[in-house]
Parts: sequence; C-alpha cells; structure tokens
Amino acid sequence: MRTASELADVVAANPFPTRIATPKLLHVAFYDTQPNADVVKEIGADHGKDQLVLGERVLYLSYASTSHDSPLTAALRRIGGVWTARNWTTVTKLLSLVQVD
Repeated sequence: MRTASELADVVAANPFPTRIATPKLLHVAFYDTQPNADVVKEIGADHGKDQLVLGERVLYLSYASTSHDSPLTAALRRIGGVWTARNWTTVTKLLSLVQVD
C-alpha cells in the first residue's frame, strides 16, 4: 500500500524520464519493505539492454522490448521480498485516481 503522497513521490522520482513515451516498457516494482541495497548493488543496474534502479521501497524497471523474457526477472528473484510490479500507465492512472484537487 502507498499513500497518495508516497505514490506521487514514486512518480516524481522516476529515473527513466525518457521511457514514459513507451509506458508499457517502464515498470515499478512496489516492495512491502526496502529492498536490500547490498543485494541490488551486487546484482547491478544493467541486465542486457534492460535496467533497474533502486528507489524508496521500489525498483524502477526499464525494459528494451518486453518484460516477459527479460533478464531482470532473474534479478528480481535474487532480490527477494514481497513485491508487485505495475507498468507506468497503471502507476500514473492510480496516481490520478488518488490525487485530490
């Protein structure tokens, strides 16, 4: 779960701003607790043409073509934890639903 403010922070902290043009290739993995930074560092940011960046209780995932056969899948298994991933379209739609004018 994230508050509206936390979700807004996730969107604002997107390390892949050029990827929003292809929102199905930009995902956010939401974790219940902060992923282990040492494990994330050990795994590394680059996985072929795919990349990951650690955020505040999230991992930002940038895919070159598809998430289904990405080497990032194995990386996420190594990081472990309880998480759920959503593409950028869903993340920003959720934010629009919780924002109060």
